[in-house]
Amino acid sequence: MSEETMKLAQRELPVPDPTQPTADVVIDGEIYRLCFDIMALAEAEEALIKQGHNICLLVELPRLTIRSVLITFAAAVHKYHPEMTFEGVVKLLTPPHLTAAANAIVACWEKCRAPKEQKADGSGEPLPNPPEPS
Repeated sequence: MSEETMKLAQRELPVPDPTQPTADVVIDGEIYRLCFDIMALAEAEEALIKQGHNICLLVELPRLTIRSVLITFAAAVHKYHPEMTFEGVVKLLTPPHLTAAANAIVACWEKCRAPKEQKADGSGEPLPNPPEPS
């Protein structure tokens, strides 16, 4: 997200915990911070279920569909925006904003993935499997 876009955002959010994967997205001048902290996602999933939504984040996270973007955004935004309901997310993520939300979800998800092992030369290529014992 560019500095200019961040300056346009009207809401200031608490500084995120650097150990938690987060991503910010600006929609209609408002910053929404997504957080993929496992406990935050579990609490949000439970809150959405209590609201009557039949969801399972383990099914929704790996694939990007309109439904999964809505559900995942609603869960990931919960830690920093507990006032947001699923219905509020549906109203917020109109077609012009759906791609920005999907990109923020992907950015946050990528931060959760294990880093590649580094070769001794630092190239970042995956290390080969050790040879099979004979």
